[in-house]
Amino acid sequence: MKSRTIITVFRSSDPSRPMRARYLVWGAVLLSVRLFAVTSDIIVVGDVMPAWVQAAPPTPAAPLYYLPLIGGTKESAPEVPGHVQSLRIEVMQALAGALAQRGYFLTNETHPPNLLLVLRWGTMKPELADFSSGDPDEPPNVAFFNGREMRSLVGMYKSNEFQLMENSRLNDASRENRFYLYVMAFDFTATRQHGKKLLWSTKMSMPTEGTTLPEALTALIAAGGSHLGCDTKPPLIIGANGSRNEHVNLGELQVHEYLPPSEKK
Repeated sequence: MKSRTIITVFRSSDPSRPMRARYLVWGAVLLSVRLFAVTSDIIVVGDVMPAWVQAAPPTPAAPLYYLPLIGGTKESAPEVPGHVQSLRIEVMQALAGALAQRGYFLTNETHPPNLLLVLRWGTMKPELADFSSGDPDEPPNVAFFNGREMRSLVGMYKSNEFQLMENSRLNDASRENRFYLYVMAFDFTATRQHGKKLLWSTKMSMPTEGTTLPEALTALIAAGGSHLGCDTKPPLIIGANGSRNEHVNLGELQVHEYLPPSEKK
């Protein structure tokens, strides 16, 4: 089931309504009006640069302000007149709510931007070609032409901390058609004066099967919004039931004493 709420006004002329409150409300509305079952794992990959690690993180009480810039989008479906613009509005409003909860607010007349926020979303598909001989005694020979891009999308470059099961899940995910949302934060002043200075990035993705791009973007923001601007070590895998990848490290097992049943009191 799909429902759509489109709000075409980004700013209110009513000065009595704080801008940060408006965006929190808009984001909550967008995330709540479209309800559907998420049946696939969502992967969230966050990276931070050294300059960002040393800075004090923003909070709603001490926020940073951003100027949004929508970069290239990749969609497998043909464009429908009006669809691209309405989708951009929905994504911006939903994302604004998630960002506001972490202390990021849209720039305005009284608050110049600290950050340039670049957004990209769309579809990525693995490009595979099987050159195997068909001989069961020989290993498979499969060319993965865009393997670097797909593995980066799901954070396999951070998988050295993973256990075998999660590593396998990431490898499988890199070979699926995936919807993605990519958010990059640049230092506004440094980028304007000297060139791009990346501070942090967050990649969120999920399989395309069983859902549409608008639905997937809503799910990605709901699942990954609380991790914007954070470093995920290792990549975060959020299951369909809301479960997350967690590890239990067992210490060395020791046998202190064994008593046969006949000797037990």
